[in-house]
Amino acid sequence: ITTTTATITSGTASTSIVFKPGNPPPKIRREADLAEPLLEQRAIEQREPTPSIPSYLSAFPASAISSACSCLSIPPRTTTVLTSSKATTTQTVTTSKTVTPPLVTSTKYPCATPVSSLIPTLPFGKSNDVGVGDLSNSLYGQGTTGTTLEGCCNLCYFGLPNCIQAIYYGYQGCVVRQPAAPTGTGVGISAVCPNGKFAGLTYTPDLAPPFRSQGQIAGPCGQVYNNL
Repeated sequence: ITTTTATITSGTASTSIVFKPGNPPPKIRREADLAEPLLEQRAIEQREPTPSIPSYLSAFPASAISSACSCLSIPPRTTTVLTSSKATTTQTVTTSKTVTPPLVTSTKYPCATPVSSLIPTLPFGKSNDVGVGDLSNSLYGQGTTGTTLEGCCNLCYFGLPNCIQAIYYGYQGCVVRQPAAPTGTGVGISAVCPNGKFAGLTYTPDLAPPFRSQGQIAGPCGQVYNNL
């Protein structure tokens, strides 16, 4: 009896996004990619269409040559071997186990320089404010790193805890929204998400930024980042 196990994958793979400061490392090209492409090489063979008959054989008639080569047609010896076979029956038993897809990790550099303009991709994203409770607003303006779009982005992703949303205004600075009493899930704890990710907190493309702002910056403690 042969037993086999079939693995069935059920469900949707979860994606864990890891945010890192700065720019992504440059791609290193392999030497093989930098080398000149190899030219195709082809071997040229010259053969005569029909082998010529040696000159010394021309002294004999064709019938004699044919007779001399008749030894090549001697039949080989054959041996008969008797074998017997026995019918066997095999049975295959298949079992199955169901597994969930493995976690997929994606690394993002949201504040890479130069920070992108207002388009519906990272670092810009609109929070649904789910699971964060009451939010307080803090202004980081003159004399702080929040006076630039890049600085505002880095404040939200890497400088302040539990940043849910940051809004950058070129004329006054960076407004950061944080929960007054954060209650995270305890999953995905980091320096900027000391309470973990917030249950139900998702981000979607920032298609309607506040008046006179350059966009709403998404925070690092969300669970889902849709199409960013």
